[in-house]
Amino acid sequence: MAAKSTVLVVGSLALALLAGSVKAEDKSLYQRLGGYDAIAAVSDEFIARLANDEQEKRFFIGLSTDSKIRIRQLLVDLVCKSTGGPCLYRPRHENRPCRRRHHQDRLGPLAENLR
Repeated sequence: MAAKSTVLVVGSLALALLAGSVKAEDKSLYQRLGGYDAIAAVSDEFIARLANDEQEKRFFIGLSTDSKIRIRQLLVDLVCKSTGGPCLYRPRHENRPCRRRHHQDRLGPLAENLR
């Protein structure tokens, strides 16, 4: 009788653990990253790295505080929406073609921040 109880308890624990891992996989990337606050923190670090990078800092010279806040918010909204979060992202340049290399060069530091 004790052996049956032990098997039942172990089986129940195994099922509970498996159910927990399935629920974790059901979470969106947004949730797994830690939600809005975590994305905002990574975005802040990414912008700081860009602003101090020798090739990129020229884009930040002369920007007003409002412009810097807008850039930050656009980045946070982009990452939030792209990872399945509830944010709305509408860039001003939706219809303007972008160079892939341009984005790849700039997103390298963001990928480093996410590691």
